[in-house]
Amino acid sequence: MPRMQPPKGYYTSTEASRILNISEAMVREHVKKGKIEYLVPEGRKQGFYRKKDVDKLANELNAFLHLDEGEFIPSTFTTASEKDVYAIVDITKTLFATEENEGNVTPPEKYIGWLKKNAEIMYVLKRKNEVIGFATTLPLKPNSPKIQEILKADLLGEVDIKTDDVEKYEPGKHILLYVVGIGIKPSLDQDLKRTYGSHLISGLITSVVELGRKGVILQEILAIGATRSGIKLLQAFGFSEIPSPKAGKRVFALKIQESGAPVSSQYKEALEEFSNRHNKTKV
Repeated sequence: MPRMQPPKGYYTSTEASRILNISEAMVREHVKKGKIEYLVPEGRKQGFYRKKDVDKLANELNAFLHLDEGEFIPSTFTTASEKDVYAIVDITKTLFATEENEGNVTPPEKYIGWLKKNAEIMYVLKRKNEVIGFATTLPLKPNSPKIQEILKADLLGEVDIKTDDVEKYEPGKHILLYVVGIGIKPSLDQDLKRTYGSHLISGLITSVVELGRKGVILQEILAIGATRSGIKLLQAFGFSEIPSPKAGKRVFALKIQESGAPVSSQYKEALEEFSNRHNKTKV
C-alpha cells in the first residue's frame, strides 16, 4: 500500500523517534505509559503519534531531567490562584532569598494585583492539593524601561513594577516575557525534584506555545541564570547568554524569530495556526 501521510497534528513513527532522539521501540513504550496518543487509521496496520504529546515529551527529555516516575505521586500543572500565591512566595524565599535581602522578595499582595490584570502569569505544580513547584513570568512591553531595572536587581521586589506595567495577553499584542523564577519545593527528595521539575518545565513550555495559539506575539524571552542547573536548563532550551547590565549576573535570551530551538519552533507554528484561522474567518 502507498505510504500514507500523517493526519494534521500527528507524526510518523520515524518523525517521533527523531524528535525524541530515542528508538521507535522506546516511542511505543511511552505510548504504553499513556504519554503519547497513538492513532491507527482504519484499514492500516501502522499508526501515527499525536504531535502535541511528542513535543511535550521532547521538552521534558531535552531538559536532561529524570523521568523515571517510580513511586512518585502524579502532579497537576495549572494557573495559580490567589491562595496559591502565598505558597509560591514561601518557596521563593527558601530558594532565592537570604537573611539580608528577604525583604526584597515580591510580596503576595503585589503578585495578586498582577494576577487580576493577567491570570496567566503564575503557574503552580500541585501534588494533590499541595503546591510543590511554581513558574512565574512577567509580560512586559518590548521597550519597557522596567526591563533594565529588573536585570540589574538581585530580586524582582527591588523594582517598582506597577499593575499597569504588566501586559495582558491579547491577539496581535507584542510581548517581552521575563521568566521571574522557576522552583520546586526544596524539602522534596532529589529524584522527585528532578521528576517534578521536568513536568513543571514542560507545563511552562506548553503555556508559551499556547500564547501563539491565542495570537500573542512573543518577541523575546529573558531569564536570569541563578544556579548552575538553571543555566544548563536555559542552554538546553536554546537560550543564548547576552551581556549583563550588572557584574556577576548571567542573563539569557531566546529571540523567538531568530531561534530554531524546539520551544521557539512550536510557538511559531502555533502562531501560524492562529493566523491561518483568523484569515479564514475574515474571508
